[in-house]
Amino acid sequence: MKGAYIPWFERYPERFQEEKALMKSQGYLLNEETLAKEKRVEFRGRSLSDPARQVNIVYPDEFPSLPPVSISPVLFADGEAHLIRHHDRA
Repeated sequence: MKGAYIPWFERYPERFQEEKALMKSQGYLLNEETLAKEKRVEFRGRSLSDPARQVNIVYPDEFPSLPPVSISPVLFADGEAHLIRHHDRA
């Protein structure tokens, strides 16, 4: 099929292997389920400065033209996950 969309990690397999190795060296593991089901690259790990904090690194479809995004969900007293960047508890 001419003009079909091909995800970045399939277009640039060597770059994908480099990113996986880099992320693994920093303690982040590829979320294989998200890759298989959603065709989206996401790594999960812990913050180096605050190991209690989970960090998800999400690669946009436009990678390598656009950089990955860091998302850090936290649970507040209401039991809901919020993003630190968007919700100030103060």
